[in-house]
Amino acid sequence: MFPIGFFAGVVLIFLGATAGLGIASLAKWWQHRSQDFPEKKVTTHIVLQSTSIVMWVVFMVFMQPWIAWLTFATITVGQVFGDLLMFSSYRA
Repeated sequence: MFPIGFFAGVVLIFLGATAGLGIASLAKWWQHRSQDFPEKKVTTHIVLQSTSIVMWVVFMVFMQPWIAWLTFATITVGQVFGDLLMFSSYRA
């Protein structure tokens, strides 16, 4: 089980790094926000991505494949909102 646990830990590190970059991006965007700041999309994205990190930790504890797949689905849905935010911030 060593390789799976090792690579799951690497994935967790990358998820944390990605979350850090997202927080930095949000902080910059927050400084230059306008009245039409998409609060619902931002909140949805943050909740889904934070939930996926917690779910990944749960996967690392129990090592059940269905938890990993559910985490993957949650990350994917959350990323759709992230992409929508990224494109709207560039348009603004």
